[in-house]
Amino acid sequence: VTVLVGAVTFGIRYRKNFNYEIRAERGHFFAPRVTGTEISEALEFIRNSTQPNEAVAVLPEGSDLTFLTGRRMPLRHQILIPGLMSERDEQDAIRSLRQSHVRYVLIVNRPMREFGQEAFGRDFYTQFGAWIEANYRLVKVCGRTQKANPQIGDSQFFISVFERSD
Repeated sequence: VTVLVGAVTFGIRYRKNFNYEIRAERGHFFAPRVTGTEISEALEFIRNSTQPNEAVAVLPEGSDLTFLTGRRMPLRHQILIPGLMSERDEQDAIRSLRQSHVRYVLIVNRPMREFGQEAFGRDFYTQFGAWIEANYRLVKVCGRTQKANPQIGDSQFFISVFERSD
């Protein structure tokens, strides 16, 4: 009886909190509404702006966006938590984006406070972030944010889309 009550309770909570269905070429899932619309918008952008199997970088985490759209993540590390990459790994990541001719980099508002640092490119992996800033330009923000160039750590969830400048 306890297991049955627990299963029903968790099922109701899950459906209440994860109530935004996201459908893509390679699967579907339910997400919280506060992030679901932005994820759907990013998936649609990837589908409409890139070719199947094209390399798209999603940072600091979000390789599910490339998987769900049939694109590929060109980096060795799929999730860039603080302390995972060395300076040499950062240079390898830059080289990988350059060699793969990555046209789009998506940066997800995913603060990494639980790892002791907040923002990709500002607090950790600063060389990689500076290289992206120098070589890409903001073309779209997925989400309803009041700022033209929102920053990781802002209270509202968003996904910034950067396009290669050259």
